[in-house]
Parts: sequence; structure tokens; C-alpha cells
Amino acid sequence: MVAEPAGSPVGPAPRVWRPHPLTQGDLIFTGLFLLMLVGSVVLEPSAEATRIFGYELPTTCLWRGLTGWRCPGCGLTRSFAFMGHLQPLEAFRIHILGPPLWLAVLITTPIRLAKTYRVWREWRSSAP
Repeated sequence: MVAEPAGSPVGPAPRVWRPHPLTQGDLIFTGLFLLMLVGSVVLEPSAEATRIFGYELPTTCLWRGLTGWRCPGCGLTRSFAFMGHLQPLEAFRIHILGPPLWLAVLITTPIRLAKTYRVWREWRSSAP
């Protein structure tokens, strides 16, 4: 039988604190995706403009504001709003990429939320 050296720990090693594994990017994207989904339901779409609680939102496209021409992203907000109101045909008429992007956000948001919660719970349980 070998004797334990003096000063060696008897029992499990002490837990070492480690930093939180969620990056700021994970949290930012999860928040933005949630904001997009909630916004698509709250916004009131029409073919000409987007309204929120009856107030028309101004055009936020810098390119369109400077040149008067539509950029490739013009119409995505209205398309998302139509999808939030379950009007996919109108959404496709406004912007062809709106419905697929909205569906991608809809599918990945619960996955991101579950990952965020799982990683946070594991990190929390391993804290000293």
C-alpha cells in the first residue's frame, strides 16, 4: 500500500469557476430574432407602408432616402409583417425572400432559445 503524499487532497478536486459560455453574439441574435417575430405580428402591413398602432412608419432605407431607388432589401419589413399576419401571398408580392427568411427565423428562434437556456442552466449548475 502506497502512502499518500503530505498535503494531497483527499476526495474530489475542487470545482474551478469558469466564464459563461454564451457569447454576446448568441444573445444578440436570439434577441433580434425574437424582436423580428414579435414585430411581424405587431406591425400592421399594407402594400404602401407599414404602421404600428395606427402610426405610419417612415422609410428607414438609407439608399432609398438618398437616391429614391429601391434597394434589394426594400420591402422585407412589410413582407415580414404580412407573414406575421399569415398572408404569405401578399408577402411574396412585396418581396420574394421575405417568407423564406421569416420561416427561417421562426424555426431557428426556439432552437436558439433552447440552446441559450440549456447552456445557461449547465453553467449555473457548475458554478462553485
